[in-house]
Amino acid sequence: MRRLAILLALLSSGIIAFVAPAPAPASANASVADPEPVARIFAPPSSPQTTGPSSLNPPYNEVPWNLDRIDQRTTIGNNSFSFSNLGSGVDVYVVDTGINATHPEFDGRVLDGWSYRADPDSLREYKVSRAAYNSNPNYGIPPCAANTSTQQFAPSTFDAPASIETSDKGKVDNNGHGTHVAGSIGGNYTGVAKGVNLIPVRVLDSCGNGNLTMIRSGLNWVLTDHDAGVPAVVNLSLGFSGVVAEIDLLISQLMADGVIVVAASGNIDPND
Repeated sequence: MRRLAILLALLSSGIIAFVAPAPAPASANASVADPEPVARIFAPPSSPQTTGPSSLNPPYNEVPWNLDRIDQRTTIGNNSFSFSNLGSGVDVYVVDTGINATHPEFDGRVLDGWSYRADPDSLREYKVSRAAYNSNPNYGIPPCAANTSTQQFAPSTFDAPASIETSDKGKVDNNGHGTHVAGSIGGNYTGVAKGVNLIPVRVLDSCGNGNLTMIRSGLNWVLTDHDAGVPAVVNLSLGFSGVVAEIDLLISQLMADGVIVVAASGNIDPND
């Protein structure tokens, strides 16, 4: 049942709005040192869930529509989401643009993952694809334009560093899509499985583009990282324009290792 709930959540396409709590105002008394910021766990709601994050304004502080929908067969919501399991102990690999690990929806459940920026072969092939775009856009990756509303870092320097960034574990999201997906999977108020471990696997750049080497290397890392017997899910909210045998083989290997693999379908073309 837990697997079905996670699968249903991943197939939903609702837009999740994330807003971090505003910082407290600075003390007006300069002669007294301000106390250090206090970190608190944002505990997930109990079942049935009837509210969303309290920091959001209506209607976003209500139970998200996708959660309201998946626990009932009718198409009419009842402003409530009932669940019997948090998914604790399950590892979910989010193969995407990374995850904002500091977001309060995740309570520190974002573990170290993988990034193409830290992998020599993937970073090299990314740069090759970027260079190839000028001569053949069908086989290359276009440059990523800066977007200050969603990007923390300039794509020109973040996506293609001069050398590998060994410290990059995927826990920064310079696009937002991976964080959105992780929130639908395991956010405290926005997710179905509110206790899962979220593991970022960055295979896409700041504009959501990647190539075969990047995705293949990321999935190979998942295959190596996953311990047999540990319940795990891989989410792929991405796709190629056609069948790629190497990726299909890796997915088969992951499934044989006991990992549930979920891939987006029909997001671009109704015939996909």
